[in-house]
Amino acid sequence: MVKRIHISRSELPILFAGIIIVIGVMCWSHTQQKRTDAMTNTRITLASLQVAFQQYREFGGPMPKLAKGHNSIYSFLAAYQRFYARRNFAGHWKNNPHLLIYLRRELTSMGWISMPGGGKMRAMVSVRDGFGHRIHFLNDPAKNIHAPCFAVHLPMIAGKRKWIYSSDEIR
Repeated sequence: MVKRIHISRSELPILFAGIIIVIGVMCWSHTQQKRTDAMTNTRITLASLQVAFQQYREFGGPMPKLAKGHNSIYSFLAAYQRFYARRNFAGHWKNNPHLLIYLRRELTSMGWISMPGGGKMRAMVSVRDGFGHRIHFLNDPAKNIHAPCFAVHLPMIAGKRKWIYSSDEIR
């Protein structure tokens, strides 16, 4: 004969409280894992952008200037990709392999950039962090001691907003 579990009415509130606590711990754990993954993606993206900027400067690329109507990272992304672009036999601009093509697709936005001598090329025009916020390019050391670098404004933690800088991430 199989014994059945009998729960009395006085034990129901304890059972429901236990179920709610287990569900709460599972939700909290899932949220923490998502936050950890987003921070990891943010740090990797910032470090990759900083290395790409150092490569660009090492090979003689001029300091990108801010373009009217575009966010601050657009100027760097356009200059960097122009530096690696080549025309094919049909006269169309194509991106040669470079570090930025390895950034996660869900963190980048594609668009069109104008090329020297006319024409346009499909290229990366914006990069976001793991939380979905835009990454900024800081190019003026007079305005920010971390510049030139990339920065992102992280979500609030304990009521405080925090900036994270790519120049700090690759040390």
